Amino acid sequence: MTRVAPRRHGVYVLVAGPDGTGKSTLVRRLTELGGREFRAVRTMHWRPGVLPRLGHLAGREAPDATRPHDRPPYGPLLSLVRLVYYWLDQVVGFWLAISPCRRRGGLVVMERGYWDMLVDPRRYRLGCPSMITRFLGPLVPRPDLTVVLGGDPTVIANRKGELPATEIARQLGCWRRLARHGPTLLLDDHLSEREVFDQVARRLARHTHG
Repeated sequence: MTRVAPRRHGVYVLVAGPDGTGKSTLVRRLTELGGREFRAVRTMHWRPGVLPRLGHLAGREAPDATRPHDRPPYGPLLSLVRLVYYWLDQVVGFWLAISPCRRRGGLVVMERGYWDMLVDPRRYRLGCPSMITRFLGPLVPRPDLTVVLGGDPTVIANRKGELPATEIARQLGCWRRLARHGPTLLLDDHLSEREVFDQVARRLARHTHG
């Protein structure tokens, strides 16, 4: 296994890709690495979470994450409110939660991140134009490294059964287009879990000692 020598810099990593590509497994492995090689480690799912979930404020339980497209989108106005609210969490959360940990030489690992709302708006029940998500996106601080996990859409769909292969293929195409902006590592499922982790660890080593 690739080890990261004692680091000089902290790092913020985003792990992205459709359901069933192994994001949670990679996040867990990176968390274990962070506990050994970094001064601190912090994991986040989708967003920093400095603002409470809107459903919690309304007294509603969290939705079933295994059925991401069951509920219909909100109307344009409420969708816009949700988008701006969670965009604000991404921006403020970076400065209040991500940046301080990184400055202390820590590892921050986020799963999904802001751009998942553009790739998979139905998951977040967004019914507003995607151009608004694109417009706000550049104001969200980018991670030091984005890891996009992919593979054969049919194999991925059969693995979890949450989304059809056509939807997974569409999402993969979106992530690959977004990958052109900023440091990104694209990994397909022909690699084993260990090979995926080793490739990410090597990129982390180059970043923290570069």
